[in-house]
Amino acid sequence: MLDKDFNLLAEAGISELDKLPSTYFTKDGNIWMYENINDELAFVIVKIEYLKN
Repeated sequence: MLDKDFNLLAEAGISELDKLPSTYFTKDGNIWMYENINDELAFVIVKIEYLKN
């Protein structure tokens, strides 16, 4: 979790991500990662939120 100045307030692991992503990009404040699922292109989207004071 980040505050409005992007200071780290808390963090947690994502148990579903068992390997480091090789290719990713950011869009609309989210992190998008490519994933091959049964020979189909899929995206894992990680949403980043910050705590508003």
